Amino acid sequence: MFILTSFDKIEKYNEEKYLKFAIHFPPKHLREQIPVTPFIPGHNGLIIKSEDFMDRPREYRGELIKIYKAKKEKILQWLHELPKDKHVVLFCHCNKEKKENQISKYGYMLCHSGVVGQIILKLFPAVRIELDEDRKQYLHLSLHPSYDPIKCNKCALGGIEKCGEWEDYCYGPYEIKEDGGIYTIREKTKE
Repeated sequence: MFILTSFDKIEKYNEEKYLKFAIHFPPKHLREQIPVTPFIPGHNGLIIKSEDFMDRPREYRGELIKIYKAKKEKILQWLHELPKDKHVVLFCHCNKEKKENQISKYGYMLCHSGVVGQIILKLFPAVRIELDEDRKQYLHLSLHPSYDPIKCNKCALGGIEKCGEWEDYCYGPYEIKEDGGIYTIREKTKE
């Protein structure tokens, strides 16, 4: 299992069953303790910042995908070297103030951790990805680990529309009607 969260929640993951890794550069006081993964959102000296894409989440996702395609071999090697008996916690630098500012201004947050989850699921579809509460509630739809640009467009505008996908796939929130269909109950998104 992979858990996507922020450094400000690191205390929650002190048990031995957790392996902790940074998917963004760790704060100074944690640099010696938390190894960095190939999922840093940059390549060849260029770092992609969510702040530069706040009103363009799909463009942000596209730029991240380009970077991770260039790092594909390093990412695959890192993933294959992970022990299978541990929960892997991936920490990003989205601090509380940054998240609150994004959510109050746009109604969602942008974080590359969701795209990291998308890549992990694409490479290892049987893996389970968990999100912290902020990501569950506010991560932009196109950055959610289960996001599929074709399938999710049916629900992206919210309201009550039949998705037809299985319960464990849906970004949610959703409800299951008497006819067995899964319907989104999301509020309309801003994009």
